[in-house]
Amino acid sequence: TTLGWSLAMQGRVEEGAALARRTLDESMAVGQRLHHSQLAAMAAEAHLVAGQPHDALAVADEAIAAFHDYHDLLCAPDLYLLRGRALAGLGADDAAVEQSYREGLALAQQLDARVSTLRAAVSVAQFCLDTGRAPEARATLQEVYDGFDARQSGADLDEARRLLKGLTG
Repeated sequence: TTLGWSLAMQGRVEEGAALARRTLDESMAVGQRLHHSQLAAMAAEAHLVAGQPHDALAVADEAIAAFHDYHDLLCAPDLYLLRGRALAGLGADDAAVEQSYREGLALAQQLDARVSTLRAAVSVAQFCLDTGRAPEARATLQEVYDGFDARQSGADLDEARRLLKGLTG
C-alpha cells in the first residue's frame, strides 16, 4: 500500500491507486490487521488523487467499519476526513460531507490525537469557509490551533496558519 500511495503522490495516479487497493485487499485476505486504518487511509487518498472518489469512499467506509472490529485507531480520524473528501467529490449534499468531517474531528479529540485533531479542524474550517460560514471556520480552527506552540512547525500547522491568516484578512 505504501508503494501504491507513493506512486499516486508522484503522479502515477492510476497505477498507484490500483496497487494500493490490491495490496490492501491482499493484506486483508491473509488476515493482516495491524495498521489497517493506515493502509486504508493511504489507499483511499491514492484513489482520491487518481480522481476515483467512488473507490475512495468504498475503502474509507470499509475501514471505518473495520476499526470498530479491530480496534485499530491509528489513522481512524483521517478515514472520516477522506470519506468527507470522497463524498464532496461525488457531489453529496453538504450535510453528509460536513458530518463526516465533524466525526473525524470528534474522534481525534476523543483520542487526544493533537495532530489529527488539527488536521480535522482544518477540514471542518475549510468546509465552513467554502459554505459561507467564515466566523464558524475561524472559531473551529482557532480553538484547536491555540493548543500548539507558535514555534512548532510542520505541514499541518503550516496549513492551519495559512487558513487562519486568510480568515483574519
